[in-house]
Amino acid sequence: MTKNKIPVNVFTGFIGAGKTTIIMHLLQHLPSPEKVVWLKNEYGDVNIDKLLVQSTNVKTAEILNGCICCVLVGRLESALIEIVAKYAPSRIIIESSGTAHPGPIAREVLKNKDLYLDGVVTIIDVLNYSALEEGGKLMAEMEAGKYTNLIVLNKYPKEGDLSVNQQIKLERTLEPVYDMYLDIPKLMSVTGEVPVSDLIGLAPVTLEEEPLSKNDEADDHDHWQPDVVVLQYPASKNFDMVKIATTLTSLPKSVYRYKGVVKIDNNWQIFNGVNGSIAWSYGVTAQESELVFFGANIEKERVNLQKLIDATTV
Repeated sequence: MTKNKIPVNVFTGFIGAGKTTIIMHLLQHLPSPEKVVWLKNEYGDVNIDKLLVQSTNVKTAEILNGCICCVLVGRLESALIEIVAKYAPSRIIIESSGTAHPGPIAREVLKNKDLYLDGVVTIIDVLNYSALEEGGKLMAEMEAGKYTNLIVLNKYPKEGDLSVNQQIKLERTLEPVYDMYLDIPKLMSVTGEVPVSDLIGLAPVTLEEEPLSKNDEADDHDHWQPDVVVLQYPASKNFDMVKIATTLTSLPKSVYRYKGVVKIDNNWQIFNGVNGSIAWSYGVTAQESELVFFGANIEKERVNLQKLIDATTV
């Protein structure tokens, strides 16, 4: 059934769950030589993460400024056709936007005669899970579980990091995941370094057996759609490392997710952050500094965000 077809791996999960980190680890450890195309779906008009693989053989494609599980599902179909024709890859990795349902995405893969669905992985941010639940965003992840072959409990505390009472509280918080999806395998990850063997070759038989005529491709479902604020600065503008790091980790609570590329001491650096934590990557090049902020109703924060970031430049 899958002979001579291209495997497609779908990664879904809420904004900031760690999808990009897990995919980057996968790309670094795939059997060589695999010719991979990484198809990213992001809100906003800027794809920062493509800079992470600019010095590798991985090709990136983009579906920006919308959600591919509903209004952009037609663009996903076209993108997959174009990827096959242009790159003839040995594998395609789809990283959905942080609020996309994987069902319609998987169906688009199954409709393409050149592709087969190698697995759907849903990533859950353990560190910020209670905040998501309180924000009413839990259901998007729960809905995703219906079409998932594997649930990765990411950012799980290292052994010894939590007291007994804290560990009990965490497990109680995660009870909905265990209770609602008893039959879906789950694994824990501290830093997103999931073994390749756990992420590929998952063979989602139950999903493939569902009729393709089911109309869940339309934009008739509700899910949380974040506001996106993008700030841009010319390449000549430098940022102060201490100032921008301090500012990014103390943003208003309405700003849930933030990432970008900035020039510090004339060197480009990528940052990825969520809910007060931040990680930095080095060794990239860019044409200008771009900072992208995701959150609830944060468009009204644009002026304030602009002032905060302006104050970190030198």
